[in-house]
Amino acid sequence: MGEGDISPLRALFTSLSSTVGVGNVAGVATAIHLGGPGALFWMWIVALLGMGTKYAECTLGVHFREDLPDGTKIGGPFAFLERGAGQRWLAIIFAIFALIECTVCGGMVQSNSAADACETAFGIPLWASGLFLSLLTFVIIIGGIRRVGEVTVRLVPSMGMLYLTLGLGVLALFWREVPGAWTTIFSDAFTGSAAAGGFAGATFAQAIKFGAARGLFSNEAGLGTAPMAHSAARTENAVKQGMVSMLGPFIDTIVVCSITGLAIVSTKVHLTGETGAGLTQMAFAQALGHTGEVMVMVVVILLAFSTALANSFYARQCLLFLTKQVVGSPSNFARWYSKIALVYSVIFTSILFIGAVSGLEMMWTLGDITLALAMTPNLIGIWLLSGFLKGKTDEFLKTTP
Repeated sequence: MGEGDISPLRALFTSLSSTVGVGNVAGVATAIHLGGPGALFWMWIVALLGMGTKYAECTLGVHFREDLPDGTKIGGPFAFLERGAGQRWLAIIFAIFALIECTVCGGMVQSNSAADACETAFGIPLWASGLFLSLLTFVIIIGGIRRVGEVTVRLVPSMGMLYLTLGLGVLALFWREVPGAWTTIFSDAFTGSAAAGGFAGATFAQAIKFGAARGLFSNEAGLGTAPMAHSAARTENAVKQGMVSMLGPFIDTIVVCSITGLAIVSTKVHLTGETGAGLTQMAFAQALGHTGEVMVMVVVILLAFSTALANSFYARQCLLFLTKQVVGSPSNFARWYSKIALVYSVIFTSILFIGAVSGLEMMWTLGDITLALAMTPNLIGIWLLSGFLKGKTDEFLKTTP
């Protein structure tokens, strides 16, 4: 099967555990609240384009991965920026920005949405939810990529199927409204929404802005985090793993986000002014009562947990790369990194708690800023290596029956 730390399937699910998260539940709701139903259409466009971006970054990340002193694999944008494009300074910038992004987007936003869902369903204090999620996350992440992979390969498929089943149930009960929801989404994508309800004053530009922003946040195409998970896969061909990675944006946005958006628009709860996970819970409650509200809460908590796990792994990969740049000597690497990783694990789980008790709008704004910072050097690297990528792809297609 080739060298690597985890199976290709576990690499995909580790990547999916980051992408299929609160962005699919709270992110879609926020996009519709701010940009109108048409924002969902632009999320779809971003996802289709993102499948190509995801292929490019993951193929390059796997091809240029390297062995660490402890025998594990490390790859991703910092690997192909340094070893492929010869831009060590840009690799360091990416690692710093991605470390910040994984901590903010992957930590604070996740815990904020999970705590909000718990408060909506049962009135559980934000601090209590944040503390529980922080402690649970710490127990898992100190075990490294193998433990994260073991958890996510079980958690992501089951939670994804549960959420899709519930969402399809909502659409089945509101089936008469679904055709109208499709019409609204497509018409508002190009005309903007009428001034009403929670998306008062939404325009065509806002639909694109928030649809694209939440689409990128949800599927993470071009961000550069997914290649870190796929670079740990046991595979003999980088192009093959890159093709596997293309499933990420499709499953995340075209399938899961669509269920959320259609449920919200079909039940017309987007007219209420609610936002975030609470808006999605309201849509499910329209069809399934309090049970639907509670089930969305459960899904949000577990997806937030799995996303936090994946992002903690991405952050530790960035720390690995940065530690290697500073320490250099293989004999000192393990000693220094183990201390740094432990300190970061404490910081990351503490930030989960801070995110849970902070304001929703501030979390999403910080998430958008850090996402853009990390994405920029990654996309520059893909552009610099576009010719190399085309050559590897052509070579694979010629030799594959």
